[in-house]
Formats: sequence, C-alpha cells, structure tokens
Amino acid sequence: MNKARSHAGFFCFSRKLLSLNRLNPIMKKKLSQFKDLLSELTSFAVVLLCLGITVQLLIGESLLGWDVVGNITKSIGKMGQSNFIGVAALLVLYSIYTKKKD
Repeated sequence: MNKARSHAGFFCFSRKLLSLNRLNPIMKKKLSQFKDLLSELTSFAVVLLCLGITVQLLIGESLLGWDVVGNITKSIGKMGQSNFIGVAALLVLYSIYTKKKD
C-alpha cells in the first residue's frame, strides 16, 4: 500500500510540474514584466558603474567610500588566480553586455 501511495504522489507531483509549463497568459505577462524590470535594473547598474569609474579616474580618489577601480582590479586579480572560472565569468559577462547592446 505504501508503494502505491508513493507512486501516486509522484505522478501527482509530475502532473503539477507539467501544468506549470503551460502558464496562463496573466502569469506570462507578469513574468515578462519582471524580466523587463530586471533588465532595466541591470542597465542602470552598468550606467552607475561607468559613472563611478569615470568620476574616480577624474578625481583620483574613491567616490563616497566606493573604490570602483580598486574593486575591479581586485576582481581581475582573483579571476587570474582561478583560471577557468575567471574566463568563464568573463565570457558570461561579455555575452550579457553584447545582448544589451542589440
């Protein structure tokens, strides 16, 4: 009897997963809006990063305690220590950046 219940539970669970794949239009719209929001926030973060780099290069000091150039230098140094992971991370970031430009 226990095996029958466990199998029934599994099939019920898999049916629920299959129904999630066919989302209703309202849910698709909300997910699309959330995706657009994340995209806009990422674009805004890139603009802030570029602004921080530019201001720090012009002033020569960290901006409000935010050492952008120093943090980038540290990150690149860490990527150099772990070769494959660093290259993979750079490729992912580059692909995100090129998608944003299109």
